[in-house]
Amino acid sequence: MGRIFISVDGGGTKTEFCVYSEADDKYETFIYQGSNYKNLDEREDKLDLCQQFSDLMIKTGMSPSDITGIVFGISGIDSEKDLQYYRALVDKTGLDRDRVILCNDCFYTLRGLVEGDGIAIVAGTGGIAYGICDGVEYRTAGWGMPYSDMGCGTWIGGELAREAIMRLDEEAGADDPVIRVVSRYRKEGEELQWTLNAMDVPTVASLARAALELAEQGEPACREIVTESAFYYAGYIAAILKKMRFSGSVMKIVYAGGITKNAYWRSVFEPAAQRRAGRVRLEFILPAETAARNGINYIMREKG
Repeated sequence: MGRIFISVDGGGTKTEFCVYSEADDKYETFIYQGSNYKNLDEREDKLDLCQQFSDLMIKTGMSPSDITGIVFGISGIDSEKDLQYYRALVDKTGLDRDRVILCNDCFYTLRGLVEGDGIAIVAGTGGIAYGICDGVEYRTAGWGMPYSDMGCGTWIGGELAREAIMRLDEEAGADDPVIRVVSRYRKEGEELQWTLNAMDVPTVASLARAALELAEQGEPACREIVTESAFYYAGYIAAILKKMRFSGSVMKIVYAGGITKNAYWRSVFEPAAQRRAGRVRLEFILPAETAARNGINYIMREKG
């Protein structure tokens, strides 16, 4: 069979497994529901990380002993308590601990593309800036909503919902672009305001895409939301650089998360971040592949 490496990108909305077979230089991708336990709901069909891995073994015909190395980059690993939670799940899989790396998704996102100093920003369901300088790790944000992660997808979606509720209270019509977007979530027989207030985190985060699209089309309130989101992330970069006491001239910034894929968001963020960085020139890296695919580079370096 040859050597098999697996990279797992576990977020609040979805989990991506990337399986790489060295023998035939083949990548396969498998998508599951989110695996950040802080965002899991009580639905009976929700699979935890251990169940997702077991399902993957069935679909691929592999067993845990076939795997040379596997990295789990999980957005919910922010403390020793979190690490122990996921380690207990992974121990149930039958994987040899020596072949496993468990880490925050930001760490492996960065290490999948940058071996030296760098900063990764994640703007997905949640948000965080994570950096490594001279082997020391630094972070800003990523503590969870509603008091952290400002500017992330959940924050953007929440701001769009807030704007929609205000417009509904002012009796905006169905032709209003914001009302038109959020109306698809209306529950039959219920005022839309109640529906918006009761949305779960993944649903709120899903509104971010609509906000970005409306901003691209020139909708003023949505442009303000995007500008504020970019402002928060520029601040995260500045805070990380300050903590690092970085003395170099160039810092690599790796993008991760669905928000960063939006060209309009980046066009607002990059100049704002560069202004906050001062004399340090920022080199922005937009990955051509998914975080899970790039994570294969990291696990092969560590366990290959």
